[in-house]
Amino acid sequence: RGLFSEFHNYGYRWLLNASPGSFLTPTQSNPDGTAGTVVQNRAPNERIYNVVAGGTHDLGGVILDYSGSFARSRQDRLNQRTTGFASVFSDIAYKVDFPDGVTPRMLPSNGRNIDDPASYVLDNSTVNNDQTFERDLAATLNIGVPYRAGHGGRFKFGIKVRGGHKENSVADQYYSGDGTTTMTNVLASFSETGYYKSLYPLGPLPDYDKVEAYVASHPSALSLNVSKGHLRNDPNNWVAGERVYAAYAMNTIDFGSVLLQAGVRIEHTSSDYTGNKVLVDGQGHYASTQAVTGTASYTNLLPSVNIRYAIDGLTNLRAAAGAGMARPVIGTLVPYQTENDKKLQISAGNPTLKPTRAANFDVLVEHFFTSVGVVSAGGFYKDLTNPIYPGVASQITSGTYAGYTQVTAENGPKAHLYGVELAWQQQLTSLPGALSGLGVLANYTHAWSEATFPVGAGRTDKPGLLRQAPDIFNFGLTFDRDGFSARAALTYNGPSIFQYNYQDGVTGGTTGPNGDIYLYSRSQVDAQMSYRFHTGIELYLNALNLNNAIFGFYQGSTPNTIQREYYGPSISFGARLRR
Repeated sequence: RGLFSEFHNYGYRWLLNASPGSFLTPTQSNPDGTAGTVVQNRAPNERIYNVVAGGTHDLGGVILDYSGSFARSRQDRLNQRTTGFASVFSDIAYKVDFPDGVTPRMLPSNGRNIDDPASYVLDNSTVNNDQTFERDLAATLNIGVPYRAGHGGRFKFGIKVRGGHKENSVADQYYSGDGTTTMTNVLASFSETGYYKSLYPLGPLPDYDKVEAYVASHPSALSLNVSKGHLRNDPNNWVAGERVYAAYAMNTIDFGSVLLQAGVRIEHTSSDYTGNKVLVDGQGHYASTQAVTGTASYTNLLPSVNIRYAIDGLTNLRAAAGAGMARPVIGTLVPYQTENDKKLQISAGNPTLKPTRAANFDVLVEHFFTSVGVVSAGGFYKDLTNPIYPGVASQITSGTYAGYTQVTAENGPKAHLYGVELAWQQQLTSLPGALSGLGVLANYTHAWSEATFPVGAGRTDKPGLLRQAPDIFNFGLTFDRDGFSARAALTYNGPSIFQYNYQDGVTGGTTGPNGDIYLYSRSQVDAQMSYRFHTGIELYLNALNLNNAIFGFYQGSTPNTIQREYYGPSISFGARLRR
């Protein structure tokens, strides 16, 4: 079997950025703010394809299965131009207001007109030429051998080999603007007054095609910054490889009311990378680039045991314990560096990352209904050593990037996660008439988690794990009868930490504007319907996000909005033939 997917994520982006400087009060800034506007032709191409081949053979009770796979992916962003215009005013005072109670607006309060296109001058332009490439090869072999022990058993063993290769190539061109060309020379013929509930009128805006034409006819309007190109490109050109060799043995014994499964897996991982280190002179200008190489190698032994005890013919008690391991994402090991001037942020790799080890413990009781359905309740506990925190932020206080925030992946000493989970799924066949086609699907998970940071990381509290929502639940109704099928479901994910940022002693504490960055809680309603004719033709209708659920981020607590997005419902319909 195979898969091929190509995605051209093209479009144009406009940005109007009102930037307060320092604040006099929580709703009034000092007259040291700026403003800017940007136009970009977004141009990423993404391609993924893979092929998997294998087989399964029954050799007189001995089961042999094997597979081989090849996968390749890439993302190209070629000739994508981003051009920025900066306001000539550097003394704008902003007032913050909340017209709907939650949506902040930055409005000039000292008479500076940020809607005048003549007040914006050509500041910078960037032409992106970025390419990312990844290739994976894998092969597996498993053999299962039955034998008699108690009421029967099976011994199974196997091997797996995987090799991964990833490359990142960046050849961006950075230009400085002449500081005199005004936006009136390239002004777009449209503006957007109704953007985001009409609270953020967008305009005036530069026109992308006019920018291209102007730059072509006025080559002196932009000057290439070669030093900046080296500083930003060279650290992001790297090659990395990873190889994993694994073998396991597992034994399953069925004693009737007790099923015991125990096994052990051994994995050896080796990785290597070649990157670049950029050296600067005393003024922070580019001096030279040096190649950097590195390797890592480690072996992990991962035992596990699973027990199922049949209380009666419809009720089981299950318990499991095992060791697990999570490797660092291969790209995070390379000492790369990505700069975002708009956010004053540096993203960096960390070649010293170690794999995370986990000790996992689970218990579950389940009861099956005589009609189709099951109800279950369980608990889990996970103890993590060397947990990888992919988004740890720290402030840079000196050097070329003083004032920037650096975000990198780091290992912590330990973390743990525990919780409970409940589930209920049942077809309500005992209901009269057409109601017998109804069904219910519901589950709920509540989790507690704590992460401990290494000494010197700047925080001694124990926040939750990244992307671990305390509460998650799904509730759905189904209906199936005479070829007609319908589903409706509500999904909820509570707020979770997206990126660590809090440092001990900052103003506002953990819930203030210097706290961690959170994902908003999200409640989404989806539905689908289908009807299948006797001929095998099936008509279907899918409707997602019917309630226009929010997506976005806040810092510390919900009043400190960073980003809030709405996408509206997504509806698809069609026909398929099933035989």
